[in-house]
This record gives sequence, C-alpha cells and structure tokens, in this order.
Amino acid sequence: MTVRNGSNLKRSIPFNYYGTNYEAEAGAKAVRAKVIKNKTYIFDTDGQMLTGFVVLDDGTVSPDVKALADEKAGSSSKVQLFGIGGAISGTTEEFTSDVYGSDNTTDKVNGIAARKLDAGLYYFNETAGSQNGQLMTGRTAIEEDGETFYYYFNKTGNQNTAEDYSRALTSTVKDGYLYGTSGRCLTADNGNTYAIYRVADIAETHYYNSSDKLLATAGADNTTGFGIKISGKTGATSIIDTTFDQAQVDAAYVVVSQSGRIKQSGTATIDGVRYTIKDYKVTNTKAID
Repeated sequence: MTVRNGSNLKRSIPFNYYGTNYEAEAGAKAVRAKVIKNKTYIFDTDGQMLTGFVVLDDGTVSPDVKALADEKAGSSSKVQLFGIGGAISGTTEEFTSDVYGSDNTTDKVNGIAARKLDAGLYYFNETAGSQNGQLMTGRTAIEEDGETFYYYFNKTGNQNTAEDYSRALTSTVKDGYLYGTSGRCLTADNGNTYAIYRVADIAETHYYNSSDKLLATAGADNTTGFGIKISGKTGATSIIDTTFDQAQVDAAYVVVSQSGRIKQSGTATIDGVRYTIKDYKVTNTKAID
C-alpha cells in the first residue's frame, strides 16, 4: 500500500498499520477488513492477511460460535477472536472499520477504506492459490480435525454496504438445511437415517422480516422472535400458532437427515420410535413393536 500525506510519500505500508498520523504507531493499530477487486480480505494489526475462521464479538456472540475461533491463524498462531470496539475485556487486538484512526467509518484516508462487518462468524479461504484469504459466501464445506462440516455464509445484499454479508447463519433453516447455534449444519450421525433435536437447545433470538418465519416467536410487534429462523418463508407469523411460551418451546422438537435437511412433514423412525412431523415440528410419537 502507498500512502500520500501532502508532499510526503510512503510505500509498502501494511494495511491497518498506521493511524491518521502515520508517523505515530501507538494506539493506531487495529484488525480491519478490506474489499480488493470485489473480494473481501481481513488483516491483523501488522497487516498480515488472515485465513480460516474469524469471530468478531461485540459481547453478543454465543459461546458456540466463539469456540470455533481457529487457533492456527495462518503462520501467526493466534486465536482469531477479535472484539469490536473494546467489547471483549482484555482484548488487545480489536476489529474496526474505522480508517486509520478515524471515527467516521465512511471516511477514506488517502483513498483507503475499510469494510464494516457485523458481529459473528466468518470464514476466509484457507486453500492455496488465487482464492486464498477470500471471504466465503453460500453453503461452504470446511474441514475440521479430519471431518467435513457445512456452514452457510450469508450472500444477500452488497458486500460493501451490508454489514451481515458473509456472516454465518445460526439457528436457521436455509434451503432446507438446519444450521445450529455454532453455524454448523446439524446432521444425523452414528449411521442413523434421522436425528431429533430439541428446539430450545438450538433456538436464538432473531430479527425477522416479511420474508422470514421463526419456529417460535416472542412479542407482539413481529420484529423479534426466539426460535429457529426459517429463511425465505413468507410472513412473520409463528409456525407454532401461539404466543411465545418457554415451556412450549422446551417441548418442541425437529428432525433432520444425515445430510442435515430438516423434515418439514411426514414421519421418521429413530431408535424404534416413529415421529410424526407437521410444519417442521414433531407432533406425535409412537413406539414400534
């Protein structure tokens, strides 16, 4: 990167390295993301590009998401968990979209701007080659400890303006797949065709709009809800057609297949019990002789 300040010119300066007064480094470093040729990358305080999972936390991110922070951040071997604006106590490296110390996130200092990202889980491509370090979107296979897991990273909106663009969906059904509180697609394992999950164990508070539904809702204003978000389902009415009740949510269950697809209706047999499903929720159980 080249920075010009009046008649002074400095070349090969790492992105994120200097503040507005780039002669003074103290307090000016921060972790920042940047769009380069329509692809987003993230850089640590020394300007080094990071790959793998990155968690940005403002104090609201769930422990399940934070547990995925990759401890092998390229060659730097640092946990990729960064606080936003000092939200994480004891965090010395914070993510910011401020530009070289500016408090105005829309500013461009010497033509250099940072990309704003909301709190949550992100994944930057770890493969070698031209895609290395690129922020991923859509349904993505990620290998962890020799196993392959799937996540879905939001790809709606404009990456330059939508703060939640490329953030992992959590407690959400997307394209028929169920993603849990860590963002990982929930599946049936141990050779079973189906698995059953309690809604309360994977529910979160969501904001929803006219194109999303929740498996259980809270409040009468139709702006927030507690449950599993059904992305793309028209209307803000609860699939469970009652006012939110924690006891009812505790009693609600859903069923998923080996691939992670949630069963919307019909029956499924698990360990000698037949479950009847309607509108995603288990409505009846029967032991099979």
